[in-house]
Amino acid sequence: MEDKTKELMELQKSRLIIHVPRELDDHHAREIIQKADNLLETHWIRTIVFDFEETGFMDSAGVGMILGRYKKMQYMGGKVEACAMNDRIYGMLKLSGLAGIITMKRRAGR
Repeated sequence: MEDKTKELMELQKSRLIIHVPRELDDHHAREIIQKADNLLETHWIRTIVFDFEETGFMDSAGVGMILGRYKKMQYMGGKVEACAMNDRIYGMLKLSGLAGIITMKRRAGR
């Protein structure tokens, strides 16, 4: 069985890139929390980047997951970014208040 951690998460020195799945629901949010928190405990990570390139759907569990990682990174002196969001996900993060505390970049052409 192939290790999904390699597909979902990518370490680049002190940066953790999380390739958010097509649907970010409660199930996927819990998986990301578990794997990301494990990496935060075992590696020196200063930035978490949520890459929404493939994501078309996100519910409130996704917002909570991002907020939780933000709080952990704030405690550790790091930062959180979100990139390649479609208009729907960008709007959801903006309405949730996350736009005021994390760096956000829409998909190219937006």
